[in-house]
Amino acid sequence: MTRVTADVTFLRDYNQALVMAVGRTVRTFERSTVVEATGLTPQAVSKVIARLSADGLIRPTGVRRPGIGKPAVVYELVGPAHVAAGPGRPGRHRARVGRQPPAR
Repeated sequence: MTRVTADVTFLRDYNQALVMAVGRTVRTFERSTVVEATGLTPQAVSKVIARLSADGLIRPTGVRRPGIGKPAVVYELVGPAHVAAGPGRPGRHRARVGRQPPAR
């Protein structure tokens, strides 16, 4: 039996690109917004958001209190960190996420 393994780096970069794409389409977003838009699991979204926050690409802007339950943290892209995301070089099979230089 052949065992197929995932390229973890590719998946991590791809998931990060998905979350950043959501951030580029809406001004602010919550974890649940990303889950609905991408189909990623809540746990995966939480991990990606933690990495993006640590890298300074997104930041929390407050909380939304919909009523019952834990308040949802609202995030936004950081200033000029609007991100360009796309595939890496052909044959490399790696998504790239990076800061876009500020407009002049």
